[in-house]
Amino acid sequence: MADPAKSKPRKVILKGTGIRSEYNAGAQVFPGELVEFSALNTVQPHGTAAVNAAPMFVHEDDFLGNDIDTAIASGDRVQVIACHAGMQVNAKIANTVNVAVGDFLESAGDGTLRPLGTDAATDDTQRRSVVAQALEAVNNTSGADAFLQVQVV
Repeated sequence: MADPAKSKPRKVILKGTGIRSEYNAGAQVFPGELVEFSALNTVQPHGTAAVNAAPMFVHEDDFLGNDIDTAIASGDRVQVIACHAGMQVNAKIANTVNVAVGDFLESAGDGTLRPLGTDAATDDTQRRSVVAQALEAVNNTSGADAFLQVQVV
């Protein structure tokens, strides 16, 4: 029987194009992570859970032949995709996160996504905390971050 993890797409962008830009990494980042700008105009993992977040994800460093499992070191150039609604991407979720198909997802505060918290659903200041919607179910107990296919909202 084939290993399901091996049959998953090995790229960040699954459908759509978005806008690909290049910045300096202000911290180590991984493909599929949700990122934000720092005060120094670098990108870093989105650092605050359940707050407004632009749907910007780290792209794999395919120009150098690297795949989605290759980290980009702090100070290196990093490709970032600013995503539009409807795009489908492989986003990072943290270990111990369980996601059902259709769950709305927000920043977990470390570059990964998590299911929308109940507090954010009723708080007017948190309406843009939703970044994406899950296209698959994942029960991540692997001991490491994993990829989840999502649709940007």
